[in-house]
Amino acid sequence: MNESQRILKAIGPDAMQALCREFGGTQIYVPKKVPQPERDECIVLSFSHALKDGSTCMNAYERCAEDTGLSVRRVQQIVAGR
Repeated sequence: MNESQRILKAIGPDAMQALCREFGGTQIYVPKKVPQPERDECIVLSFSHALKDGSTCMNAYERCAEDTGLSVRRVQQIVAGR
């Protein structure tokens, strides 16, 4: 089974048609996990609140990481991306 067939099987014909219309003929990156914008927004808000409450940057990252079960590095990436 080639990649196109695997994608079709995974997402179905309607989504495959939309994907082809939008990105046909181009290379796209498919992340390993589904983006979670709501979670990321909560992390950014929590980080901002921690800073306003007087935490250092590193303490704010560590607190967010502990609260979400993510690594400090992942929290830093999320905050940097916003």
